[in-house]
This record gives sequence, C-alpha cells and structure tokens, in this order.
Amino acid sequence: MNCKSRIFSLAAVVALVACGKPVAETSSGYPDKYETGSERQVMQLVFNDGCASWNGASIRVSTFEGYWTLSRYSSQRCTAPALFEQQFEMDSQFIGFWENTLVIDVGTADADREMYLLDGGSGERIGEIWYVGEPLFGKTGITFYEPTREQAILDECPQKREELNRWQDQGAMIMYASKKRFDLKTRNTNALEEKGCYAMR
Repeated sequence: MNCKSRIFSLAAVVALVACGKPVAETSSGYPDKYETGSERQVMQLVFNDGCASWNGASIRVSTFEGYWTLSRYSSQRCTAPALFEQQFEMDSQFIGFWENTLVIDVGTADADREMYLLDGGSGERIGEIWYVGEPLFGKTGITFYEPTREQAILDECPQKREELNRWQDQGAMIMYASKKRFDLKTRNTNALEEKGCYAMR
C-alpha cells in the first residue's frame, strides 16, 4: 500500500437522488461540497512502506494472507509500541482520518456498502453506517443514505421515468433509501425525513 490513500474512489453503479434535487451521483471521486462548507474534512494520508505519519502520530497497514491489520502509534514513522491493532477482512480498506476517527470502508457490492468508524486514540468502534451513494462528511457528523429493501413506487422517485426505465432495462430494481445522520458527539445515528431512490443491481 505504498501509495497515496484514496478518498472514496468507489466505482458504484448507483445513482442516489433525494426528493427534489440530486444528492449524490456515484462516481470515482469524492463530492465537491460538504455540509459544513467546501473544506475537506477527511485527511488523506501518504503511506511509505505501509506507514503514514502526521502531527506526531502514525498508523501502519500490514497485509497478510486472508486479512490485514491497522496499527496506531503515538510517534512518527510507526516506531513506538502500537497503541492498538485492529484486524480486518480483505474486502475492506482504510480510506482516511476524519476528526480523530479512522474510517474503514467495507464490502464489495456495487449498490451498498458499510463503513466502520474507529476512535483514533483507542481503536474502539464508535459507529458504523450502511450506505448507498457517497456519504457527506462534516465537522460534527456524517450525512448519508441508508438503503432499504423496499421496492420503490416509481412515481414517488425524483428521477425521470426514462432514467428509471433504463435502470430496469439493465436488470436493476428501484428501491427506497432513507436519509440519516451519524452524530460524532453522541455517536448516535438518527433518521431524517428525506428519502431517495437507488438502483440495486
């Protein structure tokens, strides 16, 4: 993993739109706008020989047969004894550091994925989200759309009927998604009123 960490280069074949206006067209990049302004809140880390350092701290990503580990250090260059070490399956990847939180993206599905949120100091898992599209990271929380397995009524979807028909012609089912927000301070996830539709392939 001797490369610059990518932030959400997820090639999902989903389009997620909230009722009224587009929220996220999934693509190979991160959204340009965030709920607290244009400044990016997820830190990109540069790895050298599996180690990335910043502000007197560092993490190491080590790959083994069938799994990988994430180790956190209180020193530069991953030299001191690790504060913690977490093990993950190979279908996941470390994608960034957000507000003293380590972000792990999990899954291989195109339509929906999971994300684990780890406390940057203790390694404790403080939350996880299940999402479609691309979550929006802000200073105090993450806004995202959680997929449902409820088939959508097409007339209630904000997309144009031609687009919905094209998705269906490609073998997709049109499903509802619920807008939610993870609050970093309380570590709770709350449902919001808005809904969207997405294509489950």
